[in-house]
Order: sequence, then structure tokens, then C-alpha cells
Amino acid sequence: MAIILFLTFYNLFSGRLITGIPTLMLIPAIVGLGVMSVWRSRQSGRGRGGMWGILAVCAVAVILCLYVGIPDLLNNFR
Repeated sequence: MAIILFLTFYNLFSGRLITGIPTLMLIPAIVGLGVMSVWRSRQSGRGRGGMWGILAVCAVAVILCLYVGIPDLLNNFR
């Protein structure tokens, strides 16, 4: 909530938007999905193939979000 408030006030007071934030704000959700898949897999005790697939997709998504988001975010402060 605080980050959304900060972004709103930054936009109102400076008159420009900060780009690159949406991709970086996805990272906690993606990591949470990976953690939940491991937790559910350990709880059920059944097949682990799906867990490894979801973890691989989450890892690729986090790396992609960092690759796209950080340079875009740094371009705001030039």
C-alpha cells in the first residue's frame, strides 16, 4: 500500500510517471507462487514434477522481470 501511495504522490508532485515499477512489483507475487507450490507439494506428498515445473517458470519470470524492470527504472533518474 505504501509503494502505491508513494507512486501516486510522486506523480502528482513531479508531474511525471516512474516507469519500470509494474514489472518489479510482480516479483513478490511470482516468488509467492513458487513458495506456495513447494509448500503444497510438501503438504500433499504426491508428485513433485509439477512443483519443479512451476518453480522453473517462476525463476524465469523473476529473471525476466528484473531484466526488463531495473534498466527501465534507472532510466527515470537520468
